[in-house]
Amino acid sequence: MKPLSTNTFWWVFLTYCLCLGCASDPAINREPFPAAEQISITWEVLDDAISGDDKRTLQFTLRNDSDTLLPRSGWKLYFNQFPHALYVDDSYSDEYSIANEGGDLYSITPQDSFPELGREESYEIRYQTNFGIFRYTFGPKSPFIVLEDKTVVPIEISR
Repeated sequence: MKPLSTNTFWWVFLTYCLCLGCASDPAINREPFPAAEQISITWEVLDDAISGDDKRTLQFTLRNDSDTLLPRSGWKLYFNQFPHALYVDDSYSDEYSIANEGGDLYSITPQDSFPELGREESYEIRYQTNFGIFRYTFGPKSPFIVLEDKTVVPIEISR
């Protein structure tokens, strides 16, 4: 048998390495963010100032139904809601923040203590307002997530 030339050996070796590098474990999804259809958001009014404190507590529940982790940072949740003061109770401020981006556009930004969400995990995002919420008339509309690279992930909301 004739020995391989040095050039042939390196071509075979590089091809082998490329094949190994391109192969992936099907149990691990290496996508950077779950697909839009695999993220769900529900919204509800938890209380409508029934305790007499003039605060309405509202809640998003963010759920990940994909095999890709929803990371704890690198994204913001945007939504439209009738313009009024929305704020996060101090007990949640190290987990997420809420900001008015102008007009009726708001964003929720995960903070250091926000958890990563694995498959079938969900997380409740609570915020408050002093404005009267009449059923779901003034509830949020058109939520979407924007990633650090400016990719937009549209999300459907259910109530």
